Amino acid sequence: MERILIRAGVAPWAEYNALDVITDKIIGNNTGNLLFANSITRLVATADSRVDFISDLTLVKKQITAQEINENYDRLILPMANAFREDFARKCLKHWTALIRQLTIPVTVTGIGIQLPYEPHLEQPREFDGAARDFIAAVLDHSASVGVRGQITYDYLKGLGFSQIDVTGCPSLALNGPGLPLREKQPLTPESKLCFTGSVSNPPDFKKFAVHCTERFPNTYFVPQFIDDLRLMYLGIPHPDTADSRVLHPTNLDHPVFVEDKARFFINLPSMFAFNREMDFNYGTRIHGAIGNILCGVPSLLFPTDARIRELAEYHNIPAIPASVVTPDTDLAALYD
Repeated sequence: MERILIRAGVAPWAEYNALDVITDKIIGNNTGNLLFANSITRLVATADSRVDFISDLTLVKKQITAQEINENYDRLILPMANAFREDFARKCLKHWTALIRQLTIPVTVTGIGIQLPYEPHLEQPREFDGAARDFIAAVLDHSASVGVRGQITYDYLKGLGFSQIDVTGCPSLALNGPGLPLREKQPLTPESKLCFTGSVSNPPDFKKFAVHCTERFPNTYFVPQFIDDLRLMYLGIPHPDTADSRVLHPTNLDHPVFVEDKARFFINLPSMFAFNREMDFNYGTRIHGAIGNILCGVPSLLFPTDARIRELAEYHNIPAIPASVVTPDTDLAALYD
């Protein structure tokens, strides 16, 4: 029996509630993490394997050692996202590098990517270059290649001197195996059910566009993904006051999406998918908001705000328009058609 250790904040079958998510951050800061961790687990969990999980927090707090992993597991799998960014490189990536250097078992990395503006300008040096170089070198001592999110990350790592890189996209789209469900396209009407995914940092014109869309399509539901949003919806604690939060984002419970019961936050995939299946159309800036709907056969339109979202949309051929070109008067129905 193969013994596999997977990077994830929580096991897909674990039972937990909203307060656990808020206080213990068991799914990280973003519910999108649920999708790729669940997908990897479904791909490798068989009758002939045993799967356990290790979180970033477990690693950073040194609650497990390299010796324990070497003795108890045959492979370490690290589903990643936008790991090449300054805060993650400083807080977590260096710890993974140190651990991997001490391992004697194979290490698989998939879906890792870089966080940069929509136009990335890869020729510019960045503070996390050294941490990224050390991590990839450590992984390649234990693996034939590294799987990255898209072409931008591929080009970034090639620029750091690595050739054993494969573009694999995000494992989330493989959650249900090969193929995706398809629906017959229906016209959008004021009665259509839409879900909108976004964040407090969306461009101001995009936020105005979203408000206009909600006015035109009143059966639109706001589906945020960040813990600050869950904290607001579950505990009533407003968003931190920032320049972004002061511009057209639901940051207090007196916002119409809450007053009218048009907001949903999902802390597990079954409830998320049950909701998505009832939708007619999804749009927004969150990549896993789009993927979660695509997995349910819901037509989706993505508005990338940065390189990490852009490269996944390009690799997986997800319909996308840069958020930066959207104006308050952009016609969502015309884009849908």
